Amino acid sequence: IISGTLDKFPRLQVVLPHAGGSFPGVAGRLDHGITKKGFKLAHPFRDYVRRFYYDSIIYYPAALRFMIELVGADRVMIGSDNSYERKELALDWPNALVESLKLPAEQEELILSGNAVRLFGL
Repeated sequence: IISGTLDKFPRLQVVLPHAGGSFPGVAGRLDHGITKKGFKLAHPFRDYVRRFYYDSIIYYPAALRFMIELVGADRVMIGSDNSYERKELALDWPNALVESLKLPAEQEELILSGNAVRLFGL
C-alpha cells in the first residue's frame, strides 16, 4: 500500500487467503501508523483495504461478520480449503459458516459465487 503498487497497477486483483490473516484485525492500527508517520497515500487507507478480496475460511462467525462489515460482502469470497471439520460450530463444509450468518440473500450470493464469477470472469 505505501509503496504505491496498488496505485501503479489499478487493475491488479489480489485475493488474501485465510480471511486476510491478521491484516483486517490490524487495519486500524496500520491506518493510524501510516497517518502518524506522514506517509502520503493517493487514497484513504480504507479504500486500499477494500482493494483486496478475502476468502471466508476464518471459522468463527463473529470474525467473518467483522470481515464483511470492514470490507463489504462484495470483497469476500467463499474459501475452498476447508481442511478440517469443526463439529462444535457445525462447519463441515465451506458454505456452512457463510450460511450460518443468515445474511441478506444478495450478500450471501456474492460471497458464495457472485464475487468469484466477477473476479475470474466465469
